[in-house]
Amino acid sequence: MGYTSALDRTLSQLTANRPERSPEIRAEQIRRANQDMQLYRSTHPNQRRASQCDPNASSFNWRDLGMVTPIRYQKDCGSCWAFASSAMVESSSLIENNSTRDVSEQDVMDCAVSWSGCSGANWSDAFSYIEVDGTAPQSSLPYLARNRQCRSGIARPYHAVASAPLSADWKHIPSPKEIKNALCEHGPLYTGIIATNTFMAYAGGVYSQVEHVDFDSGGGHASVIVGWDDSKRAWRIEELLGNGLG
Repeated sequence: MGYTSALDRTLSQLTANRPERSPEIRAEQIRRANQDMQLYRSTHPNQRRASQCDPNASSFNWRDLGMVTPIRYQKDCGSCWAFASSAMVESSSLIENNSTRDVSEQDVMDCAVSWSGCSGANWSDAFSYIEVDGTAPQSSLPYLARNRQCRSGIARPYHAVASAPLSADWKHIPSPKEIKNALCEHGPLYTGIIATNTFMAYAGGVYSQVEHVDFDSGGGHASVIVGWDDSKRAWRIEELLGNGLG
């Protein structure tokens, strides 16, 4: 633990991941995503797959294979949800298409929700927008760390095929095996962390804290799981907090 610039901010400025609670909605997301991916695979039989990942390996990191884009700086805005979603689109493009994309987090913030994007949202808000409308490149709409109206007349060429939770039951915490299998099958995963002041003081090494926190009270921070290390009993997480650490 140590000083980081995140400690100069409040948790509400940096953590704004909202959980999707309805099991019916989650079950429908899983059904639709499986259907969409089956169609996509049938029409893109030669598309590159995430075959370099072995869920039985003792360690793995998508970043080591160059499939994770650089760490971003979200500043004083609860936009972690937009950053994590955009990072997943960028990694998926590298894994599936061998193509680099730089997604505009600002566009996702501005257009994916009808309320203030800095006040938070969740992965399904972001991906509903990215799947249906597409999203813009960073060069068109650079990140400003503040709320704006959704811009019209902007090219939005980046689309996601499908997205879904690992389980229809939001209370179910996926096992390490389930997470590893999903990492290898789909690439980096969106996750939510209960952030506390000790998390904001993370300075390096393996972070481990056991603390009961009511997720409804706030503090959810969206991050991206990119790998694991069994020798450390740890996940490799690219987190997008204001300290810029990953």
